[in-house]
Amino acid sequence: MSQLERVLLWIIRIGVVLILFTPLVVTQNLFFPFITGKNFFFRIIVEIIFGAWIALAAMAPQFRPAKSPLLWALAAFLGALSLATIFGVDPYHSFWSNYERMEGLITHIHVFALFLVAAHTLRGMREWGYLFVVSVSVSAITAVHGILQGFGVWEVVGGGRPHATFGNSIYLATFLMFHLYILALFFHGLKETWARMSLAVVFILDLWAFFFASSRGGFIGFLAGIFIIAVSLLVIKSGKIYRYTALALLGAIGVLAMLIFIFPHSSIVQNYDLFTRLSNVSFEKLSQEPRIMIWGIALEGFKARPLFGWGPENFIIVYGKFYNPNLYGNEPWFDRAHNMLLEWLVAAGIIGFSAYLSIFVSAIYILWMLVKRHMLDAVGGILILGFLVAYIVQNAFVFDNVITYTILILLLGFLHSLYIIQQNPRVTVKRIVTPTELMLAAGALILSVIFVYTLNAKALMASSRIIDMLKEFSAKGATVSRIIEKMDRVTVLNTFGTTEARERFADTIVESAVRANGVNKVPPEVVVIVDRAISELEKEAELQPQVAKYPIFLGKLYTIRRSWTDERGEEAFSAYNHALEIAPNYVQVYLGLAEAYLIMGERAKAAGVVEKAFQLPQSPNTKAALFFPVLSVKVLAGEFPDAEKFLNEYYVQYGTWPLLIGYSDDSNIKLLVDRALSSRQDLMGRLAFFQLLETHIEHPSLYLGIAETYSALDDLTGAKRYIVKAITIDPSVKGQVDPEFLRLIGPLP
Repeated sequence: MSQLERVLLWIIRIGVVLILFTPLVVTQNLFFPFITGKNFFFRIIVEIIFGAWIALAAMAPQFRPAKSPLLWALAAFLGALSLATIFGVDPYHSFWSNYERMEGLITHIHVFALFLVAAHTLRGMREWGYLFVVSVSVSAITAVHGILQGFGVWEVVGGGRPHATFGNSIYLATFLMFHLYILALFFHGLKETWARMSLAVVFILDLWAFFFASSRGGFIGFLAGIFIIAVSLLVIKSGKIYRYTALALLGAIGVLAMLIFIFPHSSIVQNYDLFTRLSNVSFEKLSQEPRIMIWGIALEGFKARPLFGWGPENFIIVYGKFYNPNLYGNEPWFDRAHNMLLEWLVAAGIIGFSAYLSIFVSAIYILWMLVKRHMLDAVGGILILGFLVAYIVQNAFVFDNVITYTILILLLGFLHSLYIIQQNPRVTVKRIVTPTELMLAAGALILSVIFVYTLNAKALMASSRIIDMLKEFSAKGATVSRIIEKMDRVTVLNTFGTTEARERFADTIVESAVRANGVNKVPPEVVVIVDRAISELEKEAELQPQVAKYPIFLGKLYTIRRSWTDERGEEAFSAYNHALEIAPNYVQVYLGLAEAYLIMGERAKAAGVVEKAFQLPQSPNTKAALFFPVLSVKVLAGEFPDAEKFLNEYYVQYGTWPLLIGYSDDSNIKLLVDRALSSRQDLMGRLAFFQLLETHIEHPSLYLGIAETYSALDDLTGAKRYIVKAITIDPSVKGQVDPEFLRLIGPLP
């Protein structure tokens, strides 16, 4: 091997090792700091080592790809994803994804490239062993981080369960689950006492942090893998130690299941968040679980495009088109099926899904062949089988990310490497490298550098500039021109980050407008920034015409602008109607349309639209969540007889009024009263509405509202009576009553 070949080989080795440190990368200066930094780090290193591998393979035939069922399966899956991207509904997004996910076809190209590099440069147990030792060490670091977060020693950014450097507890749990199997494999393979003790310590740390992360999907996957291991040991191994180990594992699974589902209130279950979350799963109400409903949406999407699917990263289109109204009240936009099997069925159709399954079929076949050829012993093969089963099962509840792809692809690379080692042993043969091979090698290295810059530089800058733009919104002395300038610095780069910038720009403006609710006139420069947000979202809606959230966003912005000016009113109706065409059952569209009707003064239409929204879901819980928004619109519209009818019909059917959903007691009732008082029409209707509420609710805000209505009807006696009622419940409300009004009605008790 020449000196140049050795240098290239060491570049590859160092690069593959560095990739294993990806989980520790957190970049606070980039948008989605737990995600973008990891993915750019991964991509850049893969691009470098892939170029080095191409150069090495050009000069040294022993490093060139060798055939195996696994290689063909991975190539078929990448090919299927490529076709799904080309023929999908949004090829650009399917290729590039966004900062929140950083997946897309481009990531899968990099994952396949990593497989080619690692599987054809690392050979034998020793080299792979060193690699996985590094990975186990990284898992120990993240485990300690997660444990410290679990005990409150280290802050959990964003709150919730420990997530270490992953930003998501599910990702942490999956990463640790993988390494529990890798550690078991090492423990079985190594015989030195000191090594086994070290592995046992790391195993305990990983398992401890795994429980702190409390991922139900990860835990179910973990148990599924253990179950397969136990059954396989019983079937394949005959020794007593294996039989007793298998029975102990099966017994532990049985005891855990009994505790969680038969004795959910036991102290053991209640003391562990993971067990509590599992015990709270209601099998009787599974159909009402958001995840189950999302899976139903995914199946509908598959039926609509069964061959090549909708393209990667396009589930959000399927979500809007086949939206289940019973999901109202949950996260507004799901861009994942939360089930990788269904995700690939929707994204790549039956062809891509079949290719995806073929990867695991090929891996299991190779695993069997390796055991048969004595390249692996039976127990080692069983442990790897458990890993694969755990991965597949947990993927039925969550979705992948660059870290899970990395660990999986390296394991597959390990299997491929062992499989081909007999067919293509690394033999160092002295040979003269031809000028053509040298040119190919040089070209590969040059292209590698070019790809590193062209694929990452602008996207990295855009991610950083989005942070700058968002900071500018809250910066002291910020001006509209300065904010727009920051926005321009992102869009001028013309990357996939432009979409992200437009969304965040518009979202921030909408949030600001909501906080400024009730402001009828604003400075002209504020209207300018709303116009800019509208302009940017119009461009995005044109680029992604099947994504319903953009016309919904536009409808909201048009409505905001109309509430501040006398211009651009009809565009809101047009935007919302377009949203209804592509997401006919999406409840928020109807609520947005009702708001637009209210702003435009078409009150009866507003009341009618929310009535349609209320009829969409069938779940009582969802109707309860919709109760207050629907009632509020009817009240704001001044349609008090309609509101009374709504109250009566709901009470007859459900026996209660869920006025307190989503609000504290005081703020919710006070808000409803204030909205009713804002309508100056039909005072008698308002009074009747308040009196109907009074039959079930005793609240000072309600009594003050009735008093104000009596006052507007020139009935001071009635007004005084209800002010007294309000003061009786809460004496402090006396200070809310106008002193002049108190003088008119006379002294209060």
